[in-house]
Amino acid sequence: MKSYKVFISYSHVDEKLCNQLINHLSSLKRSGIIKEWYDRKILAGNDWDKSIKQELIDSEIILLLISPDFIASDYCNDIEIKTAMEKHNLNTAIVIPVILRDCDWKDLPFSAIQGLPKDVKPIIKWDFIDEAFLDTVEGIKNRIKDLENIPDHISHSKPVETSDTEYIEFEKEIVLCLLPRGYIVLEDIKFQTYSSWAVVASYCRYDGQWMHGTHYHESYRRLWESLDGHYSQCRKLGIPKADSDYADTCIEIMMRLRERKEDESIEEIVELYSIDNSLNKYYPANTKIPKPVIPDQFKELNKNGPLRDIIYDLEISPWQNYKLETLHGSMESLRRKAILKVYELLPNNHPAIDFVKEIANNYNPEFTLSELTKWSRQLSDAINDTFGYIK
Repeated sequence: MKSYKVFISYSHVDEKLCNQLINHLSSLKRSGIIKEWYDRKILAGNDWDKSIKQELIDSEIILLLISPDFIASDYCNDIEIKTAMEKHNLNTAIVIPVILRDCDWKDLPFSAIQGLPKDVKPIIKWDFIDEAFLDTVEGIKNRIKDLENIPDHISHSKPVETSDTEYIEFEKEIVLCLLPRGYIVLEDIKFQTYSSWAVVASYCRYDGQWMHGTHYHESYRRLWESLDGHYSQCRKLGIPKADSDYADTCIEIMMRLRERKEDESIEEIVELYSIDNSLNKYYPANTKIPKPVIPDQFKELNKNGPLRDIIYDLEISPWQNYKLETLHGSMESLRRKAILKVYELLPNNHPAIDFVKEIANNYNPEFTLSELTKWSRQLSDAINDTFGYIK
């Protein structure tokens, strides 16, 4: 059985409760199922901030020990919760909130994730605290089972090491799909007869950084072909939000490859989706492939990608029910991000910067939903107008 790295995020005020939980995790540790880490394991002389951030990045399970002091901690919120939710959204880690003490946590980023113990009853409110920790450990075991449900044959391969830096090479045959800020590699595409066979997808940035992977089995079609399912899989792969629509064709190819008949040609299927462009290509195993670069038709989209992400997040749907206070929190963050990003991407003293800044600063925390919607559209339009001036 695989061993999972567990990061424990907590407030030092709750250190006693944290240590009790660690004691209850002893059976999982002795069995080699988990290896836990928390900040008391930082060695003397090590940079504590750097150590915490690296352990967070490497973790596969993140426990958030929720209490009023945890929520009040700037470091827990700005670094640990933020990173945990990024890994959760990319599906690179399982995040588990553990409610230690009563506090107002139900509007925070992790509130949509099922917490522990049972009925998210705070641990200190249980009649027998050991019973609360036992229930929490059982819940953690169940989440670990979710991690183990991926079929054993599924793997995300990396390019073969080659001395030629201008090329990449894979041991398996692949389909390569180019997007504005990265590319998707489809593998395990050879027809296989066992029912659990799944086509594997990995997303890499053009600088070569592997972001994340997922897989497709025909039983998932209902989840994948919906709009929400499509965006969910793109988030899992690490594809930037504003590039999700450009992944449509690649996901269609992946679904079609998994559901094809044994005598159907991979090349012919890919060619059906590649008319008049070279964004999607099939390569036999061990082929030297020119290192993917940004296609000409995507160069502008690549440059303005960070701003397109902000525009994507600024959109307020008329069909969705929002909690106004939560929406204001998002918009306040986005307006600051927009100002910083145009300063970064546009030439110094460019008038478009002042225009974006002026509209961003017109934000009012007392806006009604209608006023907030109007303001967000104005800011989106102003950001969109900067695209032609980006360096």
